[in-house]
Amino acid sequence: ALIGQRRNCCPHILGWPDPPPYLLDATAPTIGIDLWGAATLMAFVFGTAKTGSRGTEFRLDMTKDAQDIPPELRKSFQDLAKPGPLRGRNPILDVTQLPFFQENPTIRVMGFLGSLHIRSSEEKDTFFEHLLGFLDDVSIPIQTRQILPHLLEAQRFPGQEAAQVLPAILKIGTRLSPEEFKE
Repeated sequence: ALIGQRRNCCPHILGWPDPPPYLLDATAPTIGIDLWGAATLMAFVFGTAKTGSRGTEFRLDMTKDAQDIPPELRKSFQDLAKPGPLRGRNPILDVTQLPFFQENPTIRVMGFLGSLHIRSSEEKDTFFEHLLGFLDDVSIPIQTRQILPHLLEAQRFPGQEAAQVLPAILKIGTRLSPEEFKE
């Protein structure tokens, strides 16, 4: 019932789709709302990436924008958009375990850097040994806005991380504009 009343108590987000009728019923399971929200987020992320639109400029259409989702994720998207009986499954976990995400260089790099403080020295050595190769497959904006701050933070750790991250910092640093470099 809350999702049906959202227009009365929440600001209206232009371009955001209305939930399907089966979620407006007061007896709809909350997991169904969560899964529909995950499908909406997936459509938004891939739709904006394809069109180059940002924020409220993008008008989300769940049926049309499903075409913007990579083919290997479309079945998962459909499962999230219209969930059926779960039978012990966790659809969100199923999606994140797909090769699309597990083998994605950006996700691998960001995931490792996010947990750097708990990694063993052997894991760090192996990761930093391959980091320059991973960076070739990561977009420049992600390198400069997300990876570089993590690397600068890793440089402050005691131990050999400072020396290990320096080649990656220098590689990303060559891609910075003069304004970004000053920051």
